[in-house]
Amino acid sequence: MAHRLPLIGFLCVKYSAMIREKLRATLMRCS
Repeated sequence: MAHRLPLIGFLCVKYSAMIREKLRATLMRCS
């Protein structure tokens, strides 16, 4: 299980970056 932690962390960073980009695009569209 411990060897999969870096992968989980990488996925978390990737998804949070994607969500941040989506939020930024939505805010730009709304304003």
